[in-house]
Amino acid sequence: MLRLGRLFCALLCVAFIQASAASADPPEDASAIFAQTAVPTARVRSYTANLRADVKMKSFPFLTFHLSGKISYQRPNRYSVHFDHVPWFAKGFDDIAMDELEPATWLNKYDVVSLDRVGDITNVQLRERKQPSVLTAILASIDADGLRTMRWMYSRGDRIEYSVTRSEVDGVPLPQIEDAEIKRPVYHIVAHATLSDYRVVTDPPVSAGGT
Repeated sequence: MLRLGRLFCALLCVAFIQASAASADPPEDASAIFAQTAVPTARVRSYTANLRADVKMKSFPFLTFHLSGKISYQRPNRYSVHFDHVPWFAKGFDDIAMDELEPATWLNKYDVVSLDRVGDITNVQLRERKQPSVLTAILASIDADGLRTMRWMYSRGDRIEYSVTRSEVDGVPLPQIEDAEIKRPVYHIVAHATLSDYRVVTDPPVSAGGT
């Protein structure tokens, strides 16, 4: 699953701080819930897709531009995006690792503050272990297919919001539309991405004899 926030956050130079993996044991229900989001794509070995992103600055200098590129996934959690061309202020972000929005990886770097299930949706609040004073809160909602929305709240009032819409491709729920909004005191940016032309490689079917 290609989740952008990871795409847009990196593109617009909002870097995630890498946290250490050492922590107390996570809540058992969180571990199970996060692991379940990987089940729908468990048979997928890899995939690629074309990506088109429309980015608009709603603050000065009010730029609008378009980006194209490709996304790729390799089991178990290796996601990346390659842009054909990026604007001058995003130089160095034409190739980006995008594993940050995969719920199955969250417990490696975040602590679970709260967990609330409402029907098929789980709302979770995460806290970064290494520098929680900078990234004050992460709010996310997930379902059985994975991430639906995510919000990063920073101590200076900065905010990043992300959402993803999925459709089935070869029987697998994969991202089709991703939206992001980045608000800082000095700028306001919105972005909309569409993904198409998926090429999915899955495990071969298991024979009736299990061989």
